[in-house]
Amino acid sequence: NRTISLANGIYFYNDTIIGEYRLAGLFLIKWNYPYQNIYLENRFQSGFSAPPQTEISFKRGDHNIYTGERFMFSISPPDNPDPGAIPSLLLLILYSFAFLAINAAIYQLYLRFGSLIKSRLLLVIAYLIDVILLRILMFIFELPVNLHNTSFFKPGSFAASDFMPSMGDFIFNALTILTIAYTLFITYKNIRLDRKKPAFRKYFLTFSLFLHVFIFYRLFLWAARSLVIDASYSLNLNEIFFLTSDSLLALIAFTILLFSFFLVSYRILGLAYHYAGRSFIRYFLFFLLTSLVYFLICTLIHTCDLLLFIPLIVYAVAFYFQAASRPDLDKVGFSGVVLYLFLFAILSTAVLFVYNTQKETEQRKLLAIELSSGEDPLTEYIFASIAAEMATDTGLLSLLSEAPYSIKKEDHAISYIEDNYLADRLRKYEWMVTVCTPDRDLLIQPDGYLVNCHEYFGDIIERIGQPALGSGQYHYDNEAGICNYISAQDYILNDNLDTITVFIELFSFFIPEEGLGYPELLIDENIKTFGGLEHYSYARYKEDKLVFKYGDYPYRTNINRYGEFETGTFFIHNNSSHYITKIDESEYLIISEEESGFFEVLAPFSYLLIFFTLFVLLFIALVNIPFKRIGFELNFRNQLQLYITSLIVVSLVIVGIISVAYVINLNTGKNKEILKEKTHSVLIELEHKLSGEDLLTADMEEYLTTYLIKFSKVFFSDINLYDLHGNLLASSRPQIFQKQLISTKMNADAFRTLTIDKKLLYIHTETIGDQDYFSAYVPFMNEENKVVAYLNLPYFARQTELQKEISVFLNTFLNVYVLLIAVAIFIAILISRYITQPLQLIRDKMRSLSLGGTNEKIHWSRNDEIGTLVAEYNRMIDELSRSAELLAKSERESAWREMAKQVAHEI
Repeated sequence: NRTISLANGIYFYNDTIIGEYRLAGLFLIKWNYPYQNIYLENRFQSGFSAPPQTEISFKRGDHNIYTGERFMFSISPPDNPDPGAIPSLLLLILYSFAFLAINAAIYQLYLRFGSLIKSRLLLVIAYLIDVILLRILMFIFELPVNLHNTSFFKPGSFAASDFMPSMGDFIFNALTILTIAYTLFITYKNIRLDRKKPAFRKYFLTFSLFLHVFIFYRLFLWAARSLVIDASYSLNLNEIFFLTSDSLLALIAFTILLFSFFLVSYRILGLAYHYAGRSFIRYFLFFLLTSLVYFLICTLIHTCDLLLFIPLIVYAVAFYFQAASRPDLDKVGFSGVVLYLFLFAILSTAVLFVYNTQKETEQRKLLAIELSSGEDPLTEYIFASIAAEMATDTGLLSLLSEAPYSIKKEDHAISYIEDNYLADRLRKYEWMVTVCTPDRDLLIQPDGYLVNCHEYFGDIIERIGQPALGSGQYHYDNEAGICNYISAQDYILNDNLDTITVFIELFSFFIPEEGLGYPELLIDENIKTFGGLEHYSYARYKEDKLVFKYGDYPYRTNINRYGEFETGTFFIHNNSSHYITKIDESEYLIISEEESGFFEVLAPFSYLLIFFTLFVLLFIALVNIPFKRIGFELNFRNQLQLYITSLIVVSLVIVGIISVAYVINLNTGKNKEILKEKTHSVLIELEHKLSGEDLLTADMEEYLTTYLIKFSKVFFSDINLYDLHGNLLASSRPQIFQKQLISTKMNADAFRTLTIDKKLLYIHTETIGDQDYFSAYVPFMNEENKVVAYLNLPYFARQTELQKEISVFLNTFLNVYVLLIAVAIFIAILISRYITQPLQLIRDKMRSLSLGGTNEKIHWSRNDEIGTLVAEYNRMIDELSRSAELLAKSERESAWREMAKQVAHEI
């Protein structure tokens, strides 16, 4: 009934005795890993609602936790706790709606008391000033306070300027712009133009309006570029499952800005269309003239991305034809909405492609600098300081003086150095501490040969070591070109009788071997270097020859095979983009990435179209229902188009869900088959090497580790070996057990299945932190068919491949279905027009009906529902004609009778 702290968490412990057995249980309170990453997070168990930053202490404090009357522990909540990603996102959404509601309320007040301000222009200006002042006050005083305490208002993921220091500020700035744009959109509709203006003035206004469209579009591009470039998150929609909450917010901000541009540009283009006299020639003449003037100015002032202006030109062309086909621009039909959604999805795809490419280019250059850079001055300074402190540490000197005579004391000395000098100050490195005496030999793994300790390290220093800051400090580059360090410090102890040398090796973290899963769990996210290298291949050439390569790209063995090139440039070779840089006079570095194909470039289009559609539907619901501001026409034709499109969309969702579930099941089955084959292959190799052993014991650890490491590199999988009692004998990745991320005991379910149920293979899912992975267990037998150990292969090296496969599938699936939807909409428009055309004809004929006039019949050859309606109409025409004749006859007879009466009276 007490709380205990273990290496990976803080637990509540309880036990009970039943007969001869003590049953003990641990209940997790909070994970407490020595470091954190995407799989390991120090948070409370799901049953508790405390913030992850809450500290637990076993001393009494302000907030004490008891079990009955027994003190368990105390907690210290953070002053400004971060509520987490999802609660923060919900909080941001609620405050965003509140901000828009306040702006709407202010606008309604202006409308109610608008009679005090006779000028509509002054009323709009006054309202917009209030909106801007509200946003400025929120920014200056950081209101609301609880929202500003979330991570969205920290510059960790995005920071562009003093006015946009965080993603949260960018969102509210975008909402302010949307409010301004929508106010202008609903205020300046149904504008009556003065047709008596001089022609020159009309032409100047047309030119000016087009120029404003280009200026607003340029401002949108500037904001969109900032969202992509000035951020640590990714907006690469090709990898939809790797996007974060910050990516979602950035996409929302991008959509808000794009929609604001549409609202403003729609009104401006409408004015330009009317000032151009609805003339096709004048409209496009002034648009092209404005384009030339803008490109000239843009080229002189700043580099223009001409590719991004092609969608704007298409938008202007589509607007003209849409305006020419509709008498009222304030009402947008279903086909018009779909048209603009498609156009702006295409525009956004081009914008994100261009800016993601620019960002990737800069990231690759920075990565090249990191890979090319050699020694780290700060590390050398810290390393030298550690050596000086160790030389005067009496506790360490006492442990070292006994190290030559006791393995246990030597281990204590090594642990002392790691805990007191390396763990906190050199976390960005892996390290190895070796205590050497003049006659000490080392067993070098995995080759398994003996060498004198001083000779081994002396050979490394002599061959590749370069002097670093401080005495006895050296640095050298490994085969990947990454800088490592080695320190050799001599200690003369025990009245000058013993000379002890402490060698400390620092190894830079590097991207783990492909196919192995444990290393990603071993890397602290705060110190991981060379981020993003998993998307690239790279190679180092020295004196024209390939000395190291990483990744899948098949590099040439000689760099001159790539032909002439300039250092610091990009070139295309073998369907891949390569960046080459010069490290020194004889060494080059090439970083490569596979070129994106047409479908990969087009893939974000589908996601953007879906996202924009949802945004527009939400916007129409929020605005149209309470205020009825949007003139969205939903007549019979639009309803028919909507029904056909909805049918396709619903079928897309159903087929998509079924297909994704199928892909997941297929991937799961494939991974199990791969794991099964690997397990049997490793088992055969181990039986070949170890089948002669009667029993595998703990004192064979180094011997067994040698084989496991070799087989691990051959079969691209980590390998563990357990004894008959379920205790770990050896592992190809001992760090995972040394850091106590998992127990050295064999999984209980697997142990029971193999020992009691006597199964030859057991595959199930295990978990480390948030990482789920398959794990296979098989009994290992010697040549006498006697079980001497249990073999375990954890298989979670390529779990991200499932997400990539689903992403690729969804990209293809959605693009195909979007094409089908486009075809369906086109067909729906044709069908709806075909069906409604006779209805419109009947409407026009009925509108022109007149009693006594010439009423034409409708000729319809088919005997369908429309034919029945036409026959009824024609029958009514006949009856109307007969009624007109009878009326005329009656009127004539009435006139004759009246005339007869008058004649009789006169007579």
